[in-house]
Amino acid sequence: MWSSKRAARNVLISLGFLTPALALVGCTSFAPVYSDVAMAEAKYAFNFAKPVSRLDQIAYQELALRFPGGTLDSPTLTVSIGASSRGLTRSATVNPVTNYEAIANGTVTITDAGGKKLFSATRSASTGYQTNGQVFADTEAFRSASEQAARDVAESLRLAILAGYKGPMLVPALK
Repeated sequence: MWSSKRAARNVLISLGFLTPALALVGCTSFAPVYSDVAMAEAKYAFNFAKPVSRLDQIAYQELALRFPGGTLDSPTLTVSIGASSRGLTRSATVNPVTNYEAIANGTVTITDAGGKKLFSATRSASTGYQTNGQVFADTEAFRSASEQAARDVAESLRLAILAGYKGPMLVPALK
């Protein structure tokens, strides 16, 4: 008898923990209560310009993953990213390893079909890397650091768009 009371108590306790969990199973996603998803998607639907460099291409890929493609009358998003490098340390030692910083500067511009500028922002990001005196390894270290900095700039530009872009100026329909 004693074990059946204990088993019953354990079943009741288990049901007490499972009931709230089962009630929340239907809640699979979060959505804003007071916004229209279709309007938000239309606001951030862009046509992307052609990349000029590898860093531009990385930025376009990152932004295209987060913003839907546009229609013929959607605004055009243009990104331009450049990279530079600077040494971080000065030393008179014979250590061949030198610390550098790759700096990426990026600009995003959103224009309408007529060429009118709707939004513009500039951001920068940096990533550290090391060189060791081997030409190929040093070149690849800079390339890799520049690409990472370009990804960081693209994310920063995406956040700038979300924060500051008001969307295309739509003309209300006359009734």
